[in-house]
Amino acid sequence: MDPVSAIVAAVSAGATVALKDVSSQAIKEAYASVRDYISGRTKSLSLLESAPDSDASQTALATDIQEQNLDKDGELLGRVAELLDRLLNTSPGQIEAWGVKLDGIRAAGNVFIRNLESQSGGVSVTEINAGGDATLDGIRVIGRSKN
Repeated sequence: MDPVSAIVAAVSAGATVALKDVSSQAIKEAYASVRDYISGRTKSLSLLESAPDSDASQTALATDIQEQNLDKDGELLGRVAELLDRLLNTSPGQIEAWGVKLDGIRAAGNVFIRNLESQSGGVSVTEINAGGDATLDGIRVIGRSKN
């Protein structure tokens, strides 16, 4: 994943999760670190926070990131890596509470999504554009009605 896409994905996922009451303190802190670092450098952060799933808000943030050369900022990339690590290492119990929505995944190489389980929130995977293989394995929704 290129740096701009990684930053936008992290901020979007962070905004979606950190602004909910059920998110962990570690995720809230990692998101706040990224948010605080870019808030004075981008015009579109508040737009993305109000609509983190919106293509328009994600595109606006990507444009801001490129215009400000934030995709080359080592400090920001380190903070983004920390946020992504905390999001990816979230306990299954928390993922169940949030539900899982994966949308608009873009990568120059392969995409691997494995061992995802949701109970109350469900799982939604749409629009994966991979330059290589896209592998989805071990995705389960338990306890939902089949209606």
